[in-house]
Amino acid sequence: MRTLREWRRERLLSLADLATAAGMTEKAIGDIERGNTVPRLGTIRKITGVLNVSPRDVAEFAAALGADETDPV
Repeated sequence: MRTLREWRRERLLSLADLATAAGMTEKAIGDIERGNTVPRLGTIRKITGVLNVSPRDVAEFAAALGADETDPV
C-alpha cells in the first residue's frame, strides 16, 4: 500500500498542485502526509478523486478509516 506522498509524486503533482485541485491548502496536504492530521471522510474523497485512487490504496486513508487491506472502502 502506498502513502499519499508516493501517490502524489507518482502523479507528478506538487503539494500546491494537489492542494489546488482538491480545493485545500498545501499545509493541509502536508500535515496529512507527515501524519500530523487524521483526515476526515470529505477530505479523503477530495484527494482520492484528484488522484483517481481508492481510499483503501492510500496508507494514511486506510488507517483513518480503520480498514485493513482486505476491507472494502
